[in-house]
Amino acid sequence: MQFETIIHALAYWADKTPDKVCLIEAETGRKATYSELWRWSCAFSQKLKDAGVRRDFDQFGSRVVVRVGSLLETVVAQVGICLTGGVFCPVERYMKGPKLFEMLKYYDSRVYVSAERIASDGIWFDLNCVIDNTDVNFDIIFPCSNELCAIIFTTGTTGKAKGVMLTHHSLLSACKIWIHSFQIDCTDVISYVMPLDRVGHIRWTSSGLLIGATVMHYAGGLIFSKDYYNAIRENHVNYVFFLVPELNMLLANIKKPRTTEIPNFVLTKILLGGGAVHTRAKKELVQLAPKARIFSHYGATEITGICGRNILEKTMLPNCVGQPCVGTEIKFVDTQGNSVPTSETAKGTLVCKNESVMAGYWKNQTLTQQYMQDGWMQMTDIGWRDENGYVYLAGRQDDVIQSGGFKIAPYEIEEIAIQNDGVAECVCIGVPDKTLGEVPKLFVQMNPHVKFNAKDIYNYISERIETYKLPRTVHEVDEFPRIGSSSKIDKEELTRCV
Repeated sequence: MQFETIIHALAYWADKTPDKVCLIEAETGRKATYSELWRWSCAFSQKLKDAGVRRDFDQFGSRVVVRVGSLLETVVAQVGICLTGGVFCPVERYMKGPKLFEMLKYYDSRVYVSAERIASDGIWFDLNCVIDNTDVNFDIIFPCSNELCAIIFTTGTTGKAKGVMLTHHSLLSACKIWIHSFQIDCTDVISYVMPLDRVGHIRWTSSGLLIGATVMHYAGGLIFSKDYYNAIRENHVNYVFFLVPELNMLLANIKKPRTTEIPNFVLTKILLGGGAVHTRAKKELVQLAPKARIFSHYGATEITGICGRNILEKTMLPNCVGQPCVGTEIKFVDTQGNSVPTSETAKGTLVCKNESVMAGYWKNQTLTQQYMQDGWMQMTDIGWRDENGYVYLAGRQDDVIQSGGFKIAPYEIEEIAIQNDGVAECVCIGVPDKTLGEVPKLFVQMNPHVKFNAKDIYNYISERIETYKLPRTVHEVDEFPRIGSSSKIDKEELTRCV
């Protein structure tokens, strides 16, 4: 089926498969069928219209800020806003009132949805009350593909906080890329655990709604718990999307002595994203789920479906993010923006293009023009492409360590350190040095019940890498700091710990 927007697809499935479950809250067991989600969304849309939310930019504005909560209420709010012609602007679930007030000002909005009211003269909708079984009789006006559907607040590609504007067309295109590249179909029961204010939630859930599948969300964070596994089993989940830290936590938990909580996987498909997947983790996951098709995905908030691969293809190529996804063009450029040939010893900055690319950064035309040119999105990742078309990443431009005239890519150190059985997760950064300018420093989080020994880890790395690349210090952390509610490690916070 061909649809103009995800909203059109939801209406179609609500009519054709009204009793099929589309959403599941893993931690509560609450479910919504396609007909229920459509009815609830239409009812909430009517309330928004009555409050003045509409397509034209009147005094209330069309952007609606949503402090996310439970899955069902959050998706009802999202769809209802889009049905009204508004723009879904999600923010963190536990955002404090003053910060939420700041976000209303940032989005020039006086309408917000939250489980709690804040000190604001804006129009408030109680998130806990958005589900309403009232039948509505008004004519549905579907959004157009070129209208904005969401603005996602992120640090993302550029390392600066900003709002990424997505149109209905870019969201639909992202879902089509994911469905094709990662073999999603209507019989799948899909699960993920990422925060609901992130673009991954919107794209992953929308992919399920587009194809008429079932999507389960677990709000328990990064810990792969017994409750989550039981929910996977009880709801017959066959497809799981792991962010890389979640995968690391899963593998670490399985190594715990006498762990019996997580029996053998029954999953048929697994998608990995949110960062580089180290070779050891890939091998362990293949052993854990030998019958599953395991894919890795490289993308960003601004543009998704850049590259993907089945990690069982050929060999476990370190730092390989696969080949460009369907409909995606990529090239590498030099510091002047000129397209250049690349290799492992001659890297360039990745630039890419497909139909999922953002419409721009909210209220920041300068930043938009800096990173977007004629539909091409400039990433901050540097890397190269081999003769078979596979893409490899060496880290971000600002991650490269300049040490005594040498350029050191942190991933090279991390890829070796993670092979040490005691290391659960690691990050390498450059720290100032009076003599060399910068030197590598390695932060490690150890597996449960493994004692940290800096000398042992250093010796392990020294046997496998050139001397000038060796980290000058190895430091243990109990847990890596994350950026907001995302899974991304906050390297700036680590730098402050130096």
